[in-house]
Amino acid sequence: MIETKQIVIDGYKITYQLEKKKMKNMVMRIQEDGSLKVSANPYIPQHKIDSFLQERLSWILAKQEKQHAIFDRIFTTIEKNRDLYLFDEAYTIICVQSNKKGIQFLDKNVYVYYVNDKAECDTQLHKWIRQECEKRFTSVIHEFDHMLQDYRISFPTLKVRKMKSRWGSCATRSNLITLNTNLLHLPKSFCEYVVLHELAHFVQPNHSKHFYQIIENYMPDYKVRTKLINQL
Repeated sequence: MIETKQIVIDGYKITYQLEKKKMKNMVMRIQEDGSLKVSANPYIPQHKIDSFLQERLSWILAKQEKQHAIFDRIFTTIEKNRDLYLFDEAYTIICVQSNKKGIQFLDKNVYVYYVNDKAECDTQLHKWIRQECEKRFTSVIHEFDHMLQDYRISFPTLKVRKMKSRWGSCATRSNLITLNTNLLHLPKSFCEYVVLHELAHFVQPNHSKHFYQIIENYMPDYKVRTKLINQL
């Protein structure tokens, strides 16, 4: 059983997922998206869980800040540098004034043509990136949806948007997967992991041992892929 809980400690509002299961000690961990998960025996009273969190407030905040910094660093790289990363390929962005708007890839350059204002380049590029995300992410979902066909998963609806604290999410009831557009700028192998992670939630809605067994069955190197993000 997993519940969403909140506690205010020294002015900080801490939201966490509480999983009650048979175990000796309480365990907490910061997930890939920066969220906090606490596992505890069903017989442990709530006030002891609260004390457990209070004693480790500094650790929680430090770990979450580090995880969120990863997103901030990637966001800064994409927005401020004039480079465009498409999975495992890098292109230099070159804005060119022209009589017609457009985007053209030549060798390792991407030419973005604008008519009046150079700011048009960013608008065009962001629109193109969103379309490219929908195309490439759908292709990855098709690949892993086919792998998981024994579980009779319906092909999900894809939604893409920029997120600063999560790589992806899923809504099992509405058969929807939402993926962070910034995944396009990371290694494809990491995007594949995020897609499989979200699809696996249609089989197992929590982060139990069985959930990660499903992932490992179809992606034995998933732990290596999750570490990629820390090496950027």
